[in-house]
This record gives sequence, structure tokens and C-alpha cells, in this order.
Amino acid sequence: GLKVNNLKALTSTLKPTANYTNHTPQPTVINTGDVAPTSRGANDELVISRTRGTEISPVGGYPDDRPGPSRNRPQGAEIREPGSRSGAPGEPTGELGAPLEQPGTNVPTPLPSQANANPAYRVGAVRPTQRPPPHPGVKTTRAVLKIASLNIRGGGSATTRHKWQHVNQLLRQEKLGLLAIHEAHLKDEDIDALHQQFPTRLHIINNTDPENPTSKGVAVIINKSLTAWKDVQYTCITPGRASLVKIPWTGGAHLRVLAVYAPNDTASNAAFWDSLRDDFDSGRHPRPDIVLGDFNMVEEAIDRLPAHRDAPLAVQALAKLKESLNLRDGWREDNPEELAYSYLQTYTKSRSRIDRIYVKDNLLRGCRNWTIKPTNIKTDHQMVTVECANAKAPYIGKGRWSIPPRALEDRKIKKMIKECGLKLQDELDSIPEDESWETGRSVQRLFKNFKDEITKKIRTKMKEDTPKLEARLEKLKNDIRDVLNNENLPIEEKQLVAEALEAERDNIEAKRHQKIRDSVSDRFWLQGETLSKYWINLNKSKTPRDTITRLRTGTGVQRAYTTNSKQMAEEARSYHESLQMAGLCDNLTEDETDEVLSHLTPRLSNHHKHRLAEYLDEEEVRQAMKDLPNGKAPGMDGIPNELWKILDDKYHMDHKHRNPAFNIVQVLTRVFNDIERHGIDPDTNFAKGWMCPIYKKGDEADIANYRPITVLNTDYKMMTRALTTKLSEAVPTLIHPDQAGFMKGRRIEDQTDLAQMLLYQKKHMTRSDMTSYGARWRP
Repeated sequence: GLKVNNLKALTSTLKPTANYTNHTPQPTVINTGDVAPTSRGANDELVISRTRGTEISPVGGYPDDRPGPSRNRPQGAEIREPGSRSGAPGEPTGELGAPLEQPGTNVPTPLPSQANANPAYRVGAVRPTQRPPPHPGVKTTRAVLKIASLNIRGGGSATTRHKWQHVNQLLRQEKLGLLAIHEAHLKDEDIDALHQQFPTRLHIINNTDPENPTSKGVAVIINKSLTAWKDVQYTCITPGRASLVKIPWTGGAHLRVLAVYAPNDTASNAAFWDSLRDDFDSGRHPRPDIVLGDFNMVEEAIDRLPAHRDAPLAVQALAKLKESLNLRDGWREDNPEELAYSYLQTYTKSRSRIDRIYVKDNLLRGCRNWTIKPTNIKTDHQMVTVECANAKAPYIGKGRWSIPPRALEDRKIKKMIKECGLKLQDELDSIPEDESWETGRSVQRLFKNFKDEITKKIRTKMKEDTPKLEARLEKLKNDIRDVLNNENLPIEEKQLVAEALEAERDNIEAKRHQKIRDSVSDRFWLQGETLSKYWINLNKSKTPRDTITRLRTGTGVQRAYTTNSKQMAEEARSYHESLQMAGLCDNLTEDETDEVLSHLTPRLSNHHKHRLAEYLDEEEVRQAMKDLPNGKAPGMDGIPNELWKILDDKYHMDHKHRNPAFNIVQVLTRVFNDIERHGIDPDTNFAKGWMCPIYKKGDEADIANYRPITVLNTDYKMMTRALTTKLSEAVPTLIHPDQAGFMKGRRIEDQTDLAQMLLYQKKHMTRSDMTSYGARWRP
């Protein structure tokens, strides 16, 4: 064989590739108007973002997404034809999702199979009854849908059953909305078992060959957490070879995806494409928007290594189908001269790009991030992916950043924050307490600069601390690409070098993949089946995460609709501002206000007046900090409440050892009292919030049918908590004793118990009892 010397020197000279970063959605920021600062005024700013309440603080999922053996399997979306047979229930499974071993043996129990099961040639979808069209399902597909194709070389036998554990992790890790699996080798009863094992994420639409169900097979996997899976419609075009799936998309649109697994021999391959073209040209089936799968042939010699052309018969047949359906090879459009391959022939070391994704010409412009990437599923194919964006969807920005939990444990980050904090303390000491921010020197502005500085440095530090494993993996990917595109290397040497690099890459990918699985497993064993946020979130149903595609503007005959993001945000701002201003009188004089207040009989005692007139002290702020729960979403500044608590603990530790200490509670107290004295500095965005409209019922285009929830900065919540605690001491003297709800020291049970006692006595009163009370007897 060919011997390659100095492999390290060869790969070190290869050129690195660009690194692209994806951003999370950013809602539109809107102002609710300028409000003059008062003693405790605020400049309210809102952000429109309809999102899932727990998405901001995600937690890891159960290894196989099973809520537990007590939960019933949710209703699937498939409707079987008369004559098709349902599979038996799945085998009992252990806590980590693997089927339990049978007594007396160590051989894993295979997925249940039924040799004579009839395949479902056409499967409809169960229509939901909660919400009528044109808004189907309980979840709306995101504006950007990521789809993928992968040949797993079997997944229905006992030896390949473990692959579905990795498929589930693949959907979660890559955030795939649709994954086409080829050579699935599944039967209907196998599908039932997998649905029971992965009830919250996988919805599998299976297409088998009735004559040979253990070969061929196309399975389309729908991610329940990202799509309106109950409204997916499926049609079997060719048993075991071609499946057409219609999936809901944003704004009432739909995507038709054709998943194919083409025959291997040339004649059958060409006949397969001709058959599909006849089906679509005749109108028997609607034309697909996307065609993806294992094509078992290539169109150009550049897609094979060693390069050679395929048989013209199959190439021409596919070309006719592409022309008829107006399809384009998006990956090749983006990489016209690059060499990359999705399939490796183990024995001959030859490579080819037989796994591809074609899209319609009108969709190509909205497709991005075409990739060919390896997976940790044991197969000789790589996965091909693409992200499809809906051009009609509203504009969604980059999103907001928050400090990740792992950054709070970094010693260097803590040291950096302490240095910035000590500098802030010195700057605050130079400003008198009675000096307003209007003079130019602002306590609030210095604190905002402090927050901006530490978040900026934390972001930089997190980027620099890319794990060595990830950095090495990225370098290997670049080296493989450069080796395959190096025209100066002989073919045999190119194959050998690429194989060595791919072996190292696969080893690193396997370590990373297993690390994630171990982390999920360890967390489940630690927190599973305990009264914890993790366990509760694990078992509760997923809430809808919809995008507001349009809002109604105007009223009466002039009513119209807008799909512009900024206009929708403005419409929401105007609506909520009008609600807050409704019923308020403008231009009231001080005498008129005093006249109204004079009719209120409850009065505060002098003690409470004196108590409320005092400014906040450090103990009140520290207690408010402790009262705020952990694990909550941070506000627009991205700082979680845990950071303030860590800094306070660090202060006590440094103070105990007589080291320079940064007293964050003292700083916060100074800032809060400055706001109470002089009002909010408009340049600090102290009261800026992230408003999330949550749909309730009725017309989805009417902003009145949404309940707003605003995510606020943690320092803002800390100040309001401290003021509320102080106010709660005086409020009971102003509220009538009959008001028991939402009052400290009072319980609603006082009223309910009183009502039950009166009902009991009324039921058992006699005529003499009623007479003795002076009541009139009514038989």
C-alpha cells in the first residue's frame, strides 16, 4: 500500500475555512413613550416576542424523552387504511429508555416485528379540534425549518435498534424539524414501540416494501417540538422507495417534501425517476417543493472520487425529473467547484455525493447553511442538511444574549468582575448622594457602564474558552476539506490522508456525542423523580411557540392587517399604552387631587409614614436579593439573579479574610436610592423589558387576544421587591379585614371556612333556632 510520511506537516499547511455563526431570533424593541421621572417613575420600554415561556432557560431532556411508564402514549397522526394491522405494544423499558433485558439473558430485546404487516400506502392526519383552520395544530412551524437526510443502513433489528437513541439525540442537538431516514427497515409495530419510547419528540412516518419489509424503507421523522406534526399529511408514492410529506409552515404555508431511496442498479434507477416524473406530470400527486434522499447516482464526475461519470441513462432520467419539477441542487449552487462526499465505500475507498437535497427554484433563495456532516450513527453515509426560510414570515432579528450558567463558575470571570466592581465603587464615592444625574455625573449611568463592561468581557472570554476538543474538531474539518480539494495530491494519497483525518474526526465526534449522552443520563439519575424544576419541566407538555405572522390594524370599515414586524410592534405598543391610560384624567391640579384623597378615611400611622419615608438600606436590598428565585430568565441586560448572589458571597469571603472586597449590595443600594431621589436616568434603560404576548383565544390577528408577560432586568426586580416588602408592612392598616386574598398574614381559607360554617349551620337549623334568632321561618 501507499505510505504517507509526515502527515502532520502536510495537514498543517492546509488553509482554514471560514466559520459562520448562527444567531437566535431578536424581537423588535419599541418605546411606550417618554415619561418624566418622578420619585419612583420609569421609562417603560417593551419588546415584542411571542415565544415559549421556558425557552429562555432551557433544561436538558430525558435521554429518550419518555415522561415515565405511567404516561399513556399520545395519539399519533397516522390513520391506517382498512386491512392494515397495528403492532403490539412495545416492550417495557428501563429508566434510560433501553428495553429491559429478559430474565436469564444479556441479549437486548429486539423491537417487536410482524412479518406479514401490511404497509400503509396513504396516511392522513388527525385534525385537531381545539383550533380551527387556517391555524392548524397545536404548534406552528418556525419560519426557518431545518431538514436533513441520512441513510442509517438498517434500524429495525436487535443489532441496530440502538441507532434510534442516537437519532433522537440528533434531532434535539441539530434542531432538525424533519429528518428523512433511508434503509430504515421498520415495520408498523416497530413504529408503535418507538413512539412509546420517544413520545415527546419523534413522530415517524414509515414506508416499507410489502414484499420485503426488511430491506429498503423510507422513514420520515417529524420533530414534534418544532413542527405542527398533527397536521402532517403523508402519501406513499412508491412502496419502500418514495414518500411525499406535506408539512405546515409559517403563515399558513406548506412544504411538500419528497424523500427518496433510489435503486442501486442503473436500469432500475432510471426507471424509478421516470416513474416519479409520470406520477407528477399526470397530476396523480401534487408536485414537491423539496426532494431529498439517497439517489445512488451522481450527475457530474466531480461528485465522485476517483472522478468518473455515471451511466447516461440514469443521469438523463433524473435530469428530466428535475426539469419537470424545476429543481436545483442547492449545495452545488453554493459550492460550484468544491469537492465533498457523503458516502464512503469501505473496501475500495471510493467516495461519492449520492446523498443530496434539491429544492424548487423559487425556494432556493431562502435556503441557507447547506452542509454535509458526519453523525455518530454507525453508517457509511454522512448527513446532508439545509435550512429553509419562509420569505413570507415576519422579520426576526438576532435575539438577546444572556450570561450562560457555566460562566458564573469561572474563576477568571469572577476576578474580572471584582476588578470592575472595585473601580465602580471608587467612582461612586466621588459623587455626592444629593447630586442628580441631570448634572452630567450619573450614579445610574456608571452602574449601567459596569454591567455593559462585564457582559462584554464575559462574551469575549466565553469565545476564547472554546474547548480544545471543539477547536481540534473544527481544524480537522477544514483539513479534510482542503485535502479533498488539493489538486496536487495523487488520488491514492488523497484518499489515504482523508481517511486518516476522518478517523480522528469521527473519534472526536464520538467522544463529544457520548459526553452529551452521559451528561443527560447523569442529570436524570441525579434530579429525576425528585421535586425539582428539572423533573417538572421534563414531564410537562410542551407549550406552543408560535410566530405572530400578522396583526389587525384600525377598526370598523377601515380595519386592515399588517405583516411588517415594526408595525406589529407599534400596534402592540399602542394597544397596551391605551389600556394603561384608559380612565385617567389629564391636567389634574394638586388641589383637585387633595380633594379626592380627602374622602378616603383610612390613614397611615405616623410610624408607617416615617418607615415609608426612609430610603432602602443594605439589609433590605440583600434580603430582596435572596428572595428572588434562581433559574429565572434574565432581562434585556442578560444578567441572571445568580450573579448578584455569587458576588455577595464573594464579598463576605473577601471581607472575612480582609482582602479588597467589592460590595455589590452597597452599590445596588446606592443606585436604587438614587433612582428614588432623582428618578430614572433615561440613558440607562433600567425599566426596559421584553414583552412576550401569549395567545389565549379568539382571532390570532387581534392583539387583544394575547396575554402579555414582560421579562425584566434582575436589578429592577430586586428594587421593586425591596419596596414591596416595605410597603407590605403598612398596607394591612389600609385594607379592610374582609380582604383576605393576596394579603400577608391573611388567608383566603378564612373566608371559605366562614362560608362553609354558615352553610352547615343553615342546613341544621330548626324552626325554634330560627325563631330565637329573630328570623322568619320559611318552610
